[in-house]
Amino acid sequence: MKTSHRLLLFILAVSVSGCAYVPTWAGGKGTDLPTWMGGTSTSLTSSNGLSSSTETERLSQNLGARVRSNIARANSKGIDTKLALDYQMRGDAALQAGRYTDAAEEYGRAEQALVTSEEIAQAQLNQRQAQLAYRQSQLNGQAESAPHPATQAAVGGAGAVVAPRRRHLSAAYRARSMAERVRREIAQAEAQRMDVSKAKQAQHAGDQAVDQKNYGDAMQAYRRARQELSSASTAGGTPAGGSGANPGP
Repeated sequence: MKTSHRLLLFILAVSVSGCAYVPTWAGGKGTDLPTWMGGTSTSLTSSNGLSSSTETERLSQNLGARVRSNIARANSKGIDTKLALDYQMRGDAALQAGRYTDAAEEYGRAEQALVTSEEIAQAQLNQRQAQLAYRQSQLNGQAESAPHPATQAAVGGAGAVVAPRRRHLSAAYRARSMAERVRREIAQAEAQRMDVSKAKQAQHAGDQAVDQKNYGDAMQAYRRARQELSSASTAGGTPAGGSGANPGP
């Protein structure tokens, strides 16, 4: 009679709570009771008292806010953020759908794409600055090579002063023209994976000679650079810039 009374109480508890607790004395596995019956809660919490799902959501939201701020700052600098913005929008969609891990991954891809875009923009800026500096040096060289009016008036005749200046200007022009040609040919040879180390050494020597206004030495150095390109082209079986076999004047 006592056993029947205990069984009746158990069935009543199961019907009210809906728990799947079956004690071992009744042939079950003895799973946990609900908390109101003296059992323990099975929900997982993190060390700061938040559930793991809530903590992941918070971290994803913080990461999304940081990505959006970085993209806005890059846009204000004129950096291309199209790819980063695409990843950020995917992360926002995943965050709204409750897929916090997917959102964090998309935000991470957005940050990486943004770093790459910033590096490309910086490289382009450095290249433009180098081109401007080179053009300025050319203008400065031409200005120094021009005849001074006071000198012409003192001599009393243009022929005695202008003729050497013209020869000097012509040599400077030819040296700088060949320097440009050598740079293009070296760049083409590098793109074809040729060994241009010796050609670059000769090119640097020519650039130094131009800076010192030794245009004859500069022309010789540039010819030597083109000869090195021709040798590298012959060894590799590929012509450098279509003119590597003929160093030219």
